[in-house]
Amino acid sequence: MAVGLRHPPDRYGCAGRARPLCGADGWRGCARCGRQPRWTDAPARAYYGEVTIDGEPAPTGVEIEVEMGGEVRDSITVEEPGRYGEETASGEKLIVEGESDDVGTPVRFYVTTTDGERLAVNATDPDDVTWASGELERVDLTVRTARPAAFDLLEVDLGSETVTEGGAVDLSATVTNAGGLSGEQTVAFVLDDRELSSETVALDPGESRSVAFENVTVDRDPGSYGYAIQTENETRTGELTVEAPAEPASFEITTVDPTELTVVRGARTAVNATVTTAENVSGEQTVQFVVDDRVVDERVVDLAATETQTVTLENASLDLAPDSYEYAVQTENETRTGTLTVTAPTEPSVVEVTDLTPASPTVDEGGSIAAEATVENTGDQPAEQTVELRVGSTAVDTEAVALAPDASRDLSFEAQSIEVGPGSYTYGVFSGDDSETGTLTVEESSDSDPGDGGDGGSDDDPETDPAVFQVTDLNPATLEAGRGEAVTIAATVENTGDESASRNVTLDVGDGQIVERRNVTLAGGEAATVEFADVDTTGLGSGETTYAVSTENDERTGTLTVLVEEEAPGFTFLTTLLAAVAAAALLARRSRGG
Repeated sequence: MAVGLRHPPDRYGCAGRARPLCGADGWRGCARCGRQPRWTDAPARAYYGEVTIDGEPAPTGVEIEVEMGGEVRDSITVEEPGRYGEETASGEKLIVEGESDDVGTPVRFYVTTTDGERLAVNATDPDDVTWASGELERVDLTVRTARPAAFDLLEVDLGSETVTEGGAVDLSATVTNAGGLSGEQTVAFVLDDRELSSETVALDPGESRSVAFENVTVDRDPGSYGYAIQTENETRTGELTVEAPAEPASFEITTVDPTELTVVRGARTAVNATVTTAENVSGEQTVQFVVDDRVVDERVVDLAATETQTVTLENASLDLAPDSYEYAVQTENETRTGTLTVTAPTEPSVVEVTDLTPASPTVDEGGSIAAEATVENTGDQPAEQTVELRVGSTAVDTEAVALAPDASRDLSFEAQSIEVGPGSYTYGVFSGDDSETGTLTVEESSDSDPGDGGDGGSDDDPETDPAVFQVTDLNPATLEAGRGEAVTIAATVENTGDESASRNVTLDVGDGQIVERRNVTLAGGEAATVEFADVDTTGLGSGETTYAVSTENDERTGTLTVLVEEEAPGFTFLTTLLAAVAAAALLARRSRGG
């Protein structure tokens, strides 16, 4: 029994949609064209759905055709923009008749525009439409009249068409979309049929973009290889030459100076090496200074072809035990050796002062003093110094000495007048490294005549005492500071005389290592605080140092303890105790001197 009731469109204009007429002798031909319907053994397939052209709904009047097996099976006209056929049972549809053998056969769709242009449908939803009997299926149709994306290569630049074996190349290409639709493609760099690098590019119609492949390693043996820059639409080719690497420059050491080197342990060590390229090739290498299998210095040397350069290799403080060592100056190609002798460091010259005589003299005001002392060089180096005899902070006599290591000399300072007022003063013999001091007491002259002022006054004028600047209240008496730390020292200075006067007040730290002065003017009986602020301790050695604030008439001493970084704060008690002992000894000595 036949179940097919329609026939396909013919070439003479019949759309095949007229219902077959039923007569007394059975089914008759098409009421429109008289053709007989196709008789099938399977129910027909019906299609409907949406249709767009270049993204817009297809207008009314557009004709949709369906084809299977190369034969147009049915057609329908768009009566509502963007839709063809109807989902309802009674509505129009595209009808495709077939046999059971047609199951799975692809079904194609075509669109004839109102201008009469017949276009193939580019895409369907679902993607692949195949025939099956007796079902109604929705198939959406998409038609594109614009040219698809086409990625052309406008410019291709291979930075260098020659590369060293194992080296890398840089290349770039300008890609443009010459099509009518946006698209995305992969731009690839292919060498010897092997892709070395690629980049995916998305472009709108007419848009261009530069694509760069940088530092692409070429892992090929020396030779010539074809390369290509390609998209899906275009390929540009060329030839890349891979060369064997050049032999590296050979760095030769022509001289090393000195070959026999002697240094003191911890001192600067240096050698000079002359380096040249052995062949007509430029290059760069590291020249090393090696002592006791340890690199103590190195320099990077860049030489042009046949260039020669002298390099100084040094170490600021080579800490090796005293001994003989082999040292080497080396490049990648050559090594030169020599002998390094490290000696123990020697002690510098140290001039010590002993045996001060007299230890605690007493003189009348306006009198003089002579002194003797012994100086000795206890260091390992010769010494040349000026030794001073001082009263307070003033040198009243000097003596130049030159001493070999371990040599000593007795010094005699001739009598020198003392131009200070009555009082007690520190006096002593001072070298650049040491001193020995005592207490000088200046007494008021017994034959002085206070009434003889030389101004025509009578003997009945009241007596006046000259200005005498006494030092009291040393603050602080003991002091601790880190090396380099600034300290402040003050003292009270009082004019115990009757006359107004100006005097120098002197701070002496470490036997002349630091000396500062302030000029103070005081009326009779007046007192003032004299401050020495921000005194720099950088040049002082670690440990205890005596400091003194003095005038021509008086002096007060204190103890400054200089701490280095490794000294723990816990030592402050010990240093305070030692300072107290030193102060007591000084007072006792002054008492004996008085």
